[in-house]
Amino acid sequence: MRAAPLNVPEAAQDTVLQLHAEEAVIGTRRLQGHTVRVATVTHARERVVEVPLTREVIEVERVAVGQVVELAPPIRYEGDVTILPVLEEVEVVVIERRLILKEEIHVRRRRVTETHRETISLRDQTAVVTRFFAGDADPAPAVNAIPSDTELSTKES
Repeated sequence: MRAAPLNVPEAAQDTVLQLHAEEAVIGTRRLQGHTVRVATVTHARERVVEVPLTREVIEVERVAVGQVVELAPPIRYEGDVTILPVLEEVEVVVIERRLILKEEIHVRRRRVTETHRETISLRDQTAVVTRFFAGDADPAPAVNAIPSDTELSTKES
């Protein structure tokens, strides 16, 4: 049996006093010195493209006629040929005026299709991601090449 101290009630003898308690506090902090560098690299490649091109070629032909006419003939069309009359007014010894169809100009339209070839330069880009950690001497590339259409997101905690 233990001896109870003087002037202390008996219920107080069994009381335990807590002198120290631990509590956990959880959180995040930003570390200095951690860096991510993203650089883009552009590559060019040559490519030959062929495109059919259509153009119209106009041929002009002068046709001598030398015919006397009463009225100026109208512009006329014969198939794909447009005929434009060219007139000349002359005086004849008889002292009468006559219209002479001097010549006709025949204009023909032709459609020509050719293949056009040209070398063009096409470019694409890749992203190079490099991570630097505090204390690292050489940066270690996290990803060597990421296609340019990939979305990059970085979360820092």
